[in-house]
Amino acid sequence: MPENRELTTQKDNRGQIMQIETAKDLSVYKLAYQLAMEIFEATKSFPAEEKYALTGQIRRSSRSVCLNLREAGSAPYGK
Repeated sequence: MPENRELTTQKDNRGQIMQIETAKDLSVYKLAYQLAMEIFEATKSFPAEEKYALTGQIRRSSRSVCLNLREAGSAPYGK
C-alpha cells in the first residue's frame, strides 16, 4: 500500500472498528458486489433476444455501483 494513502475506519455489523484500505473493504461495496452477482445469475434466464438490450443494460448498471465506489476510492483524498 502506498505510504501517502490515509487509512480510514468503519464499524462492522458487530460494532467492531475495522481499517479500510480499499473500496473493496467497505460493507456497501461487498453488498453491491453480492447483489451484482445475484442479478447476473437472475438474468441468465432472460430470453436470448434480450441478451444485448435489457439483459446487457441490467448487468452493466449492477456493475456500475462497484466500479463507481472503486473509482471514488482511488481519487486523491481532499481534492
